[in-house]
Amino acid sequence: MHQGHNIPWDLISSNFKFVRDDKRFTPPLTGLVGLDKPHAQNELKHLIQKIIRTILTFSETERKKYPQSFVPLLTGTLFSDELRDRYPKYLNERNQRVEYWLQKPNKSDPDLAQPRYESYDGRHAELADVVKVLLHENEMTSLLMLAQHPRVPIRALTYLPFSYQFGFSRAMESALVSYIFFNTAAAMDILENGAYMDMNEYKTMVMRTMTFNDRPDLQPENPLQLFFQQCGMTSGSYHNESQGRDMAVDGDYGRLQVRDHLKLLFALLYRYDLLLRECGLEPKWENELVSLFPFRGVVSVEWSAREV
Repeated sequence: MHQGHNIPWDLISSNFKFVRDDKRFTPPLTGLVGLDKPHAQNELKHLIQKIIRTILTFSETERKKYPQSFVPLLTGTLFSDELRDRYPKYLNERNQRVEYWLQKPNKSDPDLAQPRYESYDGRHAELADVVKVLLHENEMTSLLMLAQHPRVPIRALTYLPFSYQFGFSRAMESALVSYIFFNTAAAMDILENGAYMDMNEYKTMVMRTMTFNDRPDLQPENPLQLFFQQCGMTSGSYHNESQGRDMAVDGDYGRLQVRDHLKLLFALLYRYDLLLRECGLEPKWENELVSLFPFRGVVSVEWSAREV
């Protein structure tokens, strides 16, 4: 389990049991069932707070590696040609240039002394994809400069609702789902024996990650897709639940890759936290976590609106 010295993952195994074909449910459930302990909610809330605190600690530590302020560039490149050539589907000579990101003053703003700038919208999904790639590649210097830039409203790229949500918060969402699932499986001792593969949560995760749709969550910011591909899965081939069993991560290779996978996932989480805070936003980690397996439906928290 990742960050086991900071995060008490054993609170999962002390509040749930793994069952196969539990016929109390229709259809029969294979997965985790609560033990109905009187203090379960408090213990799981404590676990959630420990996860959040660990993310914040790493985010704060990471921020100290960079200057407090950045000169807002008006020209130049945001990333190297080598990185651009590694991600030709998302990075190009156009979005490599700072000039392409700059927004013009809003002419309708009556306060010309402090003009507001036009914001991004669904038409700028391309830029959100660039942010996802830069998060994945740890290009934080460029991202922090953009976050401070008066003419780059990067915060507007966090959440882009259209027919499909494709803001850069997708990077966090994908990482968090996988991070919590695999740590939960390890805490329940069902990772190495492959029992987790029979769980609907795993099958759903496979299908959502590896099956194409209109706006697929199949992008370089999604480390789960890359991880599945390394373990032999191919995109677009998983169209029913039974095919989720085609891939396991419980062999020697899998165990090694899971450790590396969890490190990358965690790094994405604290980089995302760092970037959002630099934009003047606060991630709603409690909201995100209580909506995920195994907390969903078990832990309640006062919901606060997504800040964008």
